[in-house]
Parts: sequence; structure tokens; C-alpha cells
Amino acid sequence: MKSLQGSIGIFAFVLICTGLLHVQSNAQTRSPDSAQTILEPTANSLAFVQQPTTTRATQPITPAITVQIRDKSGKDVAQAGVAVTLTLSSGTGTLSGTTTRSTNTSGRATFDDISINLIGSKQLRAAASGLTSATSSTFSITLGPAVRLRIATEP
Repeated sequence: MKSLQGSIGIFAFVLICTGLLHVQSNAQTRSPDSAQTILEPTANSLAFVQQPTTTRATQPITPAITVQIRDKSGKDVAQAGVAVTLTLSSGTGTLSGTTTRSTNTSGRATFDDISINLIGSKQLRAAASGLTSATSSTFSITLGPAVRLRIATEP
């Protein structure tokens, strides 16, 4: 506990390991047991920071898709170790790559190897236990490069 004394009164700031900041004021005009608690931002939802972009079928989506934990006000929440899972929410095909990633110390999960095998318009859904899920903007998967040329009839 660290105390600071000024002409108004004594203020004690206590950082509790649970992530709560407790501020107690024992000013001359307040009762000795008056206290105010300020809570850290609470994880509430997920948001796509880097949306998926148009990509060729079976190729990794670049830049990497990123998903951030946010509080009720839409501010980033720094919370590590939250498992975030991507699924295909619209469109057809198989979502490949590492579809579940843990958030880093900033509360962000990065998906750098996601690909889809079929062409068309798609959307992804990001979900984590206890948080409101997020749906990406619509993006397209296009035809990949030709791998061979076949002449059906001779000229």
C-alpha cells in the first residue's frame, strides 16, 4: 500500500491482484471508512480488428485475421489466454488452418494460416466462452491459379 499525504487528506491506493483498483479516501470531510472502488475494464465481446480479405481458394488469408477482446464501451481489454475460435458463418467450403488461438497479453488473437477451399462470398464468426461473438465483414474467395491446360478439341 502506498499513501500520499496532502493538505486535503490522506489517500491510499491499493492494487489488488484480482485486477481491481481500490481507492480509499480518508479526507477530513469524509468518514474514515468511506471507500470507492474503480473496476478495470471487463471483457464483454469480441471484435474483428483485421477483417478477412479477398483471397484465392486454398491460400492463407493475408494479412492475418485478428480478433480483439472489448469491454461494453468498445474499448480494448488486455486479457491473455482466452481461446478464440473462428468458424464459417456464411458461405460454403471448409475452413482450414488453426481455427482456435489464444489471446496475447493485449487481448488479441491472430489467425495467420486460415484458408477456405471453395470460391464465393463468405463471413467468419469469432467466438469465445462468456463473450459476445463477432461476425466479420463479407469477403470473397476467388479461383486459384490454373495448374494445367487441357485442350478439349483439336483445332
